[in-house]
Amino acid sequence: FLFPKGSGGGKSRAKDEVWTQWEKFKDAAHAFNAATPALVAAAKTGEPGKIGAALGAVGKACGACHKAFRSPKKK
Repeated sequence: FLFPKGSGGGKSRAKDEVWTQWEKFKDAAHAFNAATPALVAAAKTGEPGKIGAALGAVGKACGACHKAFRSPKKK
């Protein structure tokens, strides 16, 4: 992973939960990695319905991780 312990802070939006809940973070990253091959396969078909469904699964995996482990943008 690209989040070695202590790499937060500064301009990073990573929450401390990345490291304090490492197993949950890894599970979320694995869920994203598991969803992406279906999107690649769907994109190769060119079928909008398949692409949309696969994109929804990838978006759900992204959102789940970002909600739990990423801080909102600073204004």
